[in-house]
Amino acid sequence: RETLQKEIVEFTGLSKSVLLKITADIKRKISVFLDLNPIMLGGPGIIVELDESMFNFKVKAHRGRAPRNQIWVFGIVDTSFKPAKGILKVVQRRDANTLLPLIQRHVLHGTIIHSDEWSAYGNINSLGYVHKTICHKYEFVNKTNGVHTQHIESYWNKQKNRIKKMMGCKGSVLQENLDMFVFYDLHQDDIYNSLLILLKFD
Repeated sequence: RETLQKEIVEFTGLSKSVLLKITADIKRKISVFLDLNPIMLGGPGIIVELDESMFNFKVKAHRGRAPRNQIWVFGIVDTSFKPAKGILKVVQRRDANTLLPLIQRHVLHGTIIHSDEWSAYGNINSLGYVHKTICHKYEFVNKTNGVHTQHIESYWNKQKNRIKKMMGCKGSVLQENLDMFVFYDLHQDDIYNSLLILLKFD
């Protein structure tokens, strides 16, 4: 990240402090935009995959080994895109009351949903979706119906590698960084014009 910042500073003539301010403003606008314009995934006959993953952040300590702040993130990816695209939400809890509303907010009715057998997903079929599961305790691909969650596993690796390339980030700004990744993935074919539109958004 430091090398990239130096290159941008040299190319634009902007100071590092100004660049950081602009970047923070863009991230804020992206988060607000995505909150007001929720991404819709799936559709009849389309497969999306659900999963939760833990992100670890070191917490400063006066002595000894630094403890870790563990943050759960809920993800949904649409496998009709190559590579899969999706949404990522920091969650305080992984129960049905937290996760099911997020599914309803971002997944179109009639979608085929693949997930593991986490208890919070138990009532998905009653919400207008076709729900199929894989028991990771025994296998990674369901030998009967081919159900798996390998797309979202790959998605997790991609996002965590992005965080590493940023030299990490504070847990307090994890959501806005995830929003930035999601926005880029969705608009990467026309990211320049998408950012111009975003800069006009308030």
